[in-house]
Amino acid sequence: MADIGVRPFVIEALLNHVSGHKAGVAGVYNLATYAAEKRAALDSVARATGGKRYFAAEGVGSVL
Repeated sequence: MADIGVRPFVIEALLNHVSGHKAGVAGVYNLATYAAEKRAALDSVARATGGKRYFAAEGVGSVL
């Protein structure tokens, strides 16, 4: 995702990692969900992969 311009803190939020901007004391005060940024990142991934879906099961797919 970084190769297509997604910022590192958004990648961490998408992967539910607790490091960097959410680690330690900063994580206690930083309660942002970054929903808009995560949506934009997933849209970028969809464009970069030509809209292909992966891990599809029972008609439901995920862009990741």
